[in-house]
Amino acid sequence: MELEYVDCDYCKDSKSKPIYSEGVLGLSQCIRCGFVFTNPRFPQIELSRLYDEKFKIGVVEARDRLKKITGKEKVYSKCMKQEEDIVSRMIENDFKLVLKYKRKGKLLDVGCDNGARLQVAYDHGWRDLHGLELSDAVVNTLHSRFNLPDSKKRFQNFHLMEASFESESFDVITLWSVLEHMTFPFENLHEVARLLKKRGVVILRVPNVRHELGRKYVRNISLFVLPKWLRRILGISDNYRPRLSELFDLTKIPISEKGSLDLEYHINHFSDKTLCRFLEKAGLRVVESRYGDMFVFQEAIKDKLEQWFIGILRFFYLISGNKLPNLSSQLLIVARKI
Repeated sequence: MELEYVDCDYCKDSKSKPIYSEGVLGLSQCIRCGFVFTNPRFPQIELSRLYDEKFKIGVVEARDRLKKITGKEKVYSKCMKQEEDIVSRMIENDFKLVLKYKRKGKLLDVGCDNGARLQVAYDHGWRDLHGLELSDAVVNTLHSRFNLPDSKKRFQNFHLMEASFESESFDVITLWSVLEHMTFPFENLHEVARLLKKRGVVILRVPNVRHELGRKYVRNISLFVLPKWLRRILGISDNYRPRLSELFDLTKIPISEKGSLDLEYHINHFSDKTLCRFLEKAGLRVVESRYGDMFVFQEAIKDKLEQWFIGILRFFYLISGNKLPNLSSQLLIVARKI
C-alpha cells in the first residue's frame, strides 16, 4: 500500500517538520503556520476502506476482549450499560449546547452515525433534520428510524462536499468527532460556511493535539525522573527510560513503547488555536470554546503526582504572565456565520 505526502491544508505550504512517528506513519507540523497533520498518510480511498473495517471489526474485538476480562456475562452487560449511559448523557449535554444558540430550525449532522444525536433533536421537537453518513446500511436505517417526509433527501451517503445542498440551507450544522477524519478540513469548513444561513452556527468536537502530544511528553519526563521503586508504587509498568536528548523528541520513542494516536484515521490534529484559525479563515466567527473532560496528565500518572505537575506548570505560566493553554482531551467549539 502506497502512502501519500501532503502539504499543509491551512496555508498550503510544503515545508513541515516531523514531530512524532509511529511505524510508517507520523505527525508533521507546518513550519509556517504550526498546523499538525498526519504525514505521510493513506490516500483518501484507502482511508474510507480502513475506517469501515475499524468501525465494524474494532467494536466486535473490544466487546470480546471485555467479555474475556470480566469472565462473566452479567458483569460484561453491566459495563456496557454504564458505557451506554455515559454516551447518552454526553449526547444530551451536547444538544443543550445546540439549544443555547438555536431553539429550532433546520439541522444537518455530518457523520451522523446511527442517528442517536438526531434522535435527541427529534425528541426535542426538531423535525427539519438532515444527516450524512458514509454507509448505505446506516442511511437505510435512518430512513426507517425517522418518520419524516422526503427521507431519502434528508439522509444520504455522501461526503459533505459531494452533497447537493443549496447555499444558506441550515440554521445548525454539527460535526461530532468528524473533522479530524476529513482529507480537506479547510475546504469542508468553507462548505459549512456556504451552507449556513446568516447567523447560523456550526458546532464541532475534535481531539486536542496538545493533549495527545502532552501525554507523550509527560510520560517521557516521568520515566526519566522517577526511580523504578516509585514507578512501581504509582503503577507505572513501563521500563523504557528515555535519554536526556530524547525527552522532547517524540520521533525516537521505541516502537514497542508507542501508544496509538489513530494516525490511520485521524489525519488532522487541531489545537484550539489552529482550529479557530481554520474557522475564521472559512468565514466563521468563534463564539465559544469549551474544555473537554480530561486533562493532559490524567492518563499518564496517578492523581497526586498529576496535581504536582499541574501546580508546577500553572506556577510557571503565572509568573510568565501567560494563560495556561487548553490541554483537555477534546475541543468543543461553536462558531457563527459572519
